[in-house]
Amino acid sequence: MGVDRTIVKWLRNHPAIHQWGLSLLGLVVYAFVYDGLSLSARTLAAVLLIIPVMFSVWLLGRHAWVIFALGLSLQALISLRQGFSLAVIALERGGVYIGLVILLVMLIQILLRGRTRRLTRQTEDQQNLLGRLHEQTAFLSLLGDILAASLEANDTTSILQILVNCTGELFGAHDCYITYWDEATRQTIPQVAYGPLSSTYRQVHQFQNGEYTLTAAVMDAGRAVAIENIKTTTLVSPNVADEFPNIAALGLPLLSGEQKLGTLIVGFNEPHAFSADEIARGELAARQISLAITKALLLDEERRRTRQLDTLLAIATASTRVASEEELIGFATRLIGDKLYPDNFGIMLLDEPAGLLRVHPSYHTPNAVSPDIPVGQGVTGFVAQTGQPCRVGDVSRFPGYVSVETGICSELCVPLELDDRLIGVVNAESTRLNAFTAEDENLLGILAAQLATALGRLRAGRESQQQSARLARANALIRI
Repeated sequence: MGVDRTIVKWLRNHPAIHQWGLSLLGLVVYAFVYDGLSLSARTLAAVLLIIPVMFSVWLLGRHAWVIFALGLSLQALISLRQGFSLAVIALERGGVYIGLVILLVMLIQILLRGRTRRLTRQTEDQQNLLGRLHEQTAFLSLLGDILAASLEANDTTSILQILVNCTGELFGAHDCYITYWDEATRQTIPQVAYGPLSSTYRQVHQFQNGEYTLTAAVMDAGRAVAIENIKTTTLVSPNVADEFPNIAALGLPLLSGEQKLGTLIVGFNEPHAFSADEIARGELAARQISLAITKALLLDEERRRTRQLDTLLAIATASTRVASEEELIGFATRLIGDKLYPDNFGIMLLDEPAGLLRVHPSYHTPNAVSPDIPVGQGVTGFVAQTGQPCRVGDVSRFPGYVSVETGICSELCVPLELDDRLIGVVNAESTRLNAFTAEDENLLGILAAQLATALGRLRAGRESQQQSARLARANALIRI
């Protein structure tokens, strides 16, 4: 069975041998038929030459004249072997007339075959063109739906989910992903997914520093990267390829001018050879998606700045109204945690005699109770010891990290200083890797400075009140 398949495959790969072989085989069969009939029914035997000739026209086209010539030669040779002269073969046995009729039929068939094939090719080309136009129309229509839906969404996560869902359906992919790219740290940051991983992609698929991902390959290339089988490619790290849930993938760059936003990845569960047309459509979709993401990021940035300014103004206003440090810290923790760092946020005050950072009661840890931290331990203890801000993209890599709540991946801590003296720390944590930027660090530093100023004002006011009370008591004693 294996040999038969090999022969069939070889014949399919060599169509000329297949066509000529069948034509010559038909001619050999005709030679035997002619040899058996030429004595009893010579005219019929001669006319039967039209069968292998027409068969060869179907297979060989205009090259069928070779079969026609060989057929006439075989007729002559067989007739000579039977004892007939050339004159008898040509005239009395009707060789010339029959040959002319067969030649005429052959020429007509060749012309008809050529015209039929041209019409067939034109029809196929038109059908292919109509198919491509239909696909292009459907593609552009769905692309318009993608943009319309993304513009109606209210937040970046919703926009990204709409984009990735529609793109996955657009390409008929098994999975589709959008990842962000941090050029400074060369870190791939998973965002959203279409398919079975849609609910877990962001939490489960995290990439360690140094791992060369498909996103990194696309960002370095600055163009689309198609991988027919990711398990055998050298474009990504082996451990990344092993964890990638698909076999074939097309990575498309998401760019905004010179800014590298990330990558759109289309995945298939079997080896897939991406055509130039698929890649071109993917690049067009990626450009449109980049515009939508840029718009979403700008909107997010505007909202973020608004929240920051509102927070700064609210704390400044509250510092003039609250009556105590406890009230001010509780208000600031709730406000900053709700508006800026909802995963985990709080303030820890320094107890110098005990060498501890005392957790303020307002500290927001939804799923755990935060303990007091010795100075020098963990991220907060490190900041208390050094007096320098600390931004950690992956807390699992921080030496001596103190884990309080499960699921925390990154942390940002800044010192809380009053008159160049440390009085505590302000700490924010996130469930995402590399969640905090230099801008977050600068903002939290400003909030800490504003809070320290407000605390200093409260303490100064409290000391002034205490001093006034002492003076009042002293004056009362003097009057007595």
